[in-house]
Amino acid sequence: MVKPYDWLTRPDVVKPSIIISLILFIPGLSLCVIIAMIYGSQGYTIWNNFISDLGSFKYTPIPFLFNVILMIVSVLTIPAFLYNYKNLTKDAKFIVFNSQERSMRRIFHTIIYINAFFGLILLLIGSVGMFGIGIFSEDRTTQFNLHFYFSVLVFIGLIFGSMFVGIAIVLNKVICPRYLGFYMIFGPFLTGYFYFNPPPMLTRPYLEWMMLFSFQIWLIPAAIFTLRQIKKQS
Repeated sequence: MVKPYDWLTRPDVVKPSIIISLILFIPGLSLCVIIAMIYGSQGYTIWNNFISDLGSFKYTPIPFLFNVILMIVSVLTIPAFLYNYKNLTKDAKFIVFNSQERSMRRIFHTIIYINAFFGLILLLIGSVGMFGIGIFSEDRTTQFNLHFYFSVLVFIGLIFGSMFVGIAIVLNKVICPRYLGFYMIFGPFLTGYFYFNPPPMLTRPYLEWMMLFSFQIWLIPAAIFTLRQIKKQS
């Protein structure tokens, strides 16, 4: 019987999940923005409106489109996150638990393993948050304000998840190049800092969009590098 982890990290599962995510998310999000700008009752703009406003009848006539895209993409990110974690830690696990290896080499790979592990957990938390936003949109946030809490999971998970995985990539270049790892450490964190400490001349909604763009700057290249890796292994 195939274990869920082994099945989710199979190249024939990872590859279509990445391709569908690339096709669905950016074009789908762009379509949602265009619809809200043209047909929304309040004149949607990325300067004045948060991303989550795309999932509310207050700002768009078809909010379910945005919500469904979020839920589908959040699920499709999981195989790619697991696949990259598996490749990042493949050699590290063998070295860490091999008592015949030099101590410094074991410590070095332990650092890689820990960063990759915490990065994976945080990225998966981000995926859970994205799925939750799709279910508990602004119109369905409930009395417990679940939409807000799932939004926090998305941004915290992706900011710190990319940071930990970025460190692992810098230390152990496997699929993605080191320069992408350096960006993952600093890029999302800086945009997150400005979001929570906004400069006077920038709006909070615009800074939230900048955070989203900062995630895509590494997520899209990482997806392409992963597809290349799968092609090499096939």
